[in-house]
Amino acid sequence: MKAIQIKDSNRAAIEAALKSVNGNSTSHTYTSYEEIEWLVEKAEKQLGALMYKKDMSGVRYNSISGERVPNSYTNSRIATGVTLNRTSSGWSLVDVKREYLYNDPGKTKLQLQPSHERAMNEYLRKNVYDLVAEKAARSSAADKAKLKDRVKAPGAGTIVETMEALVVAPSLAA
Repeated sequence: MKAIQIKDSNRAAIEAALKSVNGNSTSHTYTSYEEIEWLVEKAEKQLGALMYKKDMSGVRYNSISGERVPNSYTNSRIATGVTLNRTSSGWSLVDVKREYLYNDPGKTKLQLQPSHERAMNEYLRKNVYDLVAEKAARSSAADKAKLKDRVKAPGAGTIVETMEALVVAPSLAA
């Protein structure tokens, strides 16, 4: 499939791609441009909490439509799987395929490259570490000791270590 940029002028092409995969199925599937646009907004929101917009290029967002159904639902149901790719000019629809689900809900997944981890580390250090350090300056000696043990100086450590520090010292992050 040729990539289709997600913008209003490509509404017909996006809906035609969805229709070609879904056929007549409308339940549990993505069927409209608005649903794809909603996925783009959701992906932007998730990524906006992790990295700067300039660093988002190359991220892929995979999503399978469908909500959870009761266990008594014994037949498979048709769902839509879409793959969106972030470029410097915005998001593009790069793949649409038919999926089959049982009672499980659809799924979403961000696919990141190693360069994105570096970008997330930078973003979190600049935005989260400074906030935590500022709150640490106003907290008790015991809280400062916990934070010092968990958070390394800027330029060292990983996202996981930074996030662990936030979990261990919630009074500092609040």
